Amino acid sequence: MSILVAYIPTPKGEAALEAAIERAMQFGTALRLVNVVRDSVESDPRHASAEQLSFAEQTARRAGVRDVNSRTRHIDDGDEVAHAIMSEIEETGADTLVLGARFGGTDDPRYLGNTIQTVIADSPADVLIV
Repeated sequence: MSILVAYIPTPKGEAALEAAIERAMQFGTALRLVNVVRDSVESDPRHASAEQLSFAEQTARRAGVRDVNSRTRHIDDGDEVAHAIMSEIEETGADTLVLGARFGGTDDPRYLGNTIQTVIADSPADVLIV
C-alpha cells in the first residue's frame, strides 16, 4: 500500500502534501511524491525544483513518514498531465492519489479543471481532492 501525491510548490500543493502525510501516518504506508513537468514551459510555477522536492520529502520524514521519496516526471508538449499522473499510480502501485484543487474557475464553482476531472474519471486508485 502506498499513497501518491501529485505535488506542486503552491499553497494547494502544500495542502495536498499535508493531507497525504496525514494519510500515510494514519495507515503506516509509503508516500510517493511526483511533480509533472511539461518541458516546454520551464517557467511554470507548478514545476518543483530539486530543492523543493527535497524539502517536501524532509517535511514528510519530520512528520514521521518512514518510507518517502519523490521524483520529477517530464512530459512532452502533446502529453496530458492526467495521463502522466495515472502512469505514476500504476508504476508505484499507489492505492490512493492526493491532489490539490483550485476549486472554481469558469462560470461553475464546482469546476475542478480538466486534469483533475480526467484523473477522477480514469484513476485506478482512490482519489482524494483537497
